[in-house]
Amino acid sequence: MDEVPKPERPTADLTRHTLKGLQWAYLGTAIGGVLQFAMTMVMARLLTPTAFGLMALAGLFLRFVDYFAKAGITQALIQKASVVADDVRAAFALSAGLAAAFALVILAGAPLAAEVVRDPELIPVLRWLSLGLLLQGLGAPSVALLRRGLRFRELALIEVGSYVVGYVGVGVTMAMRGAGVYALVGAILTQAAVSAASSYLRIRHPLAPSRVAASYRAILAFGARVSVVGFLEFLKSGLPTLAIGRWAGSAQLGLYNRAKVLAELPSYQLMQGLSKVLFPSFSAIQFEHERLKKAYLSAVGAATAILLPLSAGMAVAAPEIILVVLGPQWVGAIDVLPWLLLASAIAMTGHFAGIVAEAQAALNAKILIAVTANVTIAGLLWLAQGQPLAAYGAAVAVSTAVSHIGYVAVIARTLETSFRSLVRPYARAVLGAAGVAAAVAGARLVLVQEGAALGIVLAGEVLAGAIAISLMFRLGPLRPFRDDIVSRLADGGMIGPGSSRFGRVLEFLMGPPSDRRR
Repeated sequence: MDEVPKPERPTADLTRHTLKGLQWAYLGTAIGGVLQFAMTMVMARLLTPTAFGLMALAGLFLRFVDYFAKAGITQALIQKASVVADDVRAAFALSAGLAAAFALVILAGAPLAAEVVRDPELIPVLRWLSLGLLLQGLGAPSVALLRRGLRFRELALIEVGSYVVGYVGVGVTMAMRGAGVYALVGAILTQAAVSAASSYLRIRHPLAPSRVAASYRAILAFGARVSVVGFLEFLKSGLPTLAIGRWAGSAQLGLYNRAKVLAELPSYQLMQGLSKVLFPSFSAIQFEHERLKKAYLSAVGAATAILLPLSAGMAVAAPEIILVVLGPQWVGAIDVLPWLLLASAIAMTGHFAGIVAEAQAALNAKILIAVTANVTIAGLLWLAQGQPLAAYGAAVAVSTAVSHIGYVAVIARTLETSFRSLVRPYARAVLGAAGVAAAVAGARLVLVQEGAALGIVLAGEVLAGAIAISLMFRLGPLRPFRDDIVSRLADGGMIGPGSSRFGRVLEFLMGPPSDRRR
């Protein structure tokens, strides 16, 4: 059994390996996104807003502990310039040991958590979910090694397979039998168990702990700071959940939670695959600033060009999205959805700056940005107390923008480039977003005046938005981003002569490389 997979990390022809990883990451993400969207529709009709609110509260406390339990071990294994067998042994010992310890903390501390949010039903839910924390810790080193080696085909199969077994198999069955919130608990635990077992079967690393103290120190030196950053970012995302749950109740929190899922689903699915591949790729070129700068500008340009127009179109169509996807009992989520869409788009485009900072180990700056964002959102949430749900969404959007600006400033310094060149892509993306929003609003106006059914209105909005985005990429302000994307795909061999079936589909959708280069 190989103690460290070979080749440990691709170094030659990194562009080709990265694009190949993106192909599989996005395939898995696309399938997972469709499944998650379908599960959102199904579960929203089988369970109540209160059940989702209860799970949101449980997730809040679990994430609070999770950052200490993980201790940045996954990122440390990926970022480290070279990994030996003792590093893997140390990583598994730390991951499994910390996960077990903090699972016990959740078991013992569940009553205190329930007291904080004034909901005793939280106690058994938290105690069951503590098992998931242990399962994730057992599988984390294998997942890290798969990501380090850019083995995203295997990761995609594991993620999709575990989700199907967990949610489609166990979750829906339990929900149909009236299990309530425990249908979600069962789905999460099953998914975690299948994922951990499958990951280990792909990377059968040694389980015995390392006896080399330096291996533990190397992982914790980087991982501890990553964990601090993650914890601060968790506070920023968790404070709205805590504030709404305490001041507005579980039902309002359930509305907020489902709106948040819908807002984050498109951007998360689009960017998740990219971020998974880019962190190990950026880490591999962390000392080549010029190359790293070009890669970052390309990634953030593509992200803004896609996410801002998509979010703008969805914001206009918010009433139809909520009523068609979730149903009439979720009408209270309509007003908060546009704010959460804006926050999600800003967060995901700023995520790439965070990846670059982490790949270069510039973690002190990330800590400062996270502290500033937490102070901002805490103040805004206090002002939103007693206000409609949309006020909480506005607080999230503003604090996310503050964090994003901070990351752009960090990138301007670490990559030695002008602030102006870094913000230029946003201007084009905003123009594209305005065009898409106008097209969706026009379609909505016409169809509503004609008395079209709700589903027809949403279908018309989706069609109008898709056409508008396509035109923006082919003829409008987003064309330079499309040209850059196609050029990089051609350089990596993904499209052009001899490309795969997937590459031929991409070329059909985006056009041949020769027509796009400048």
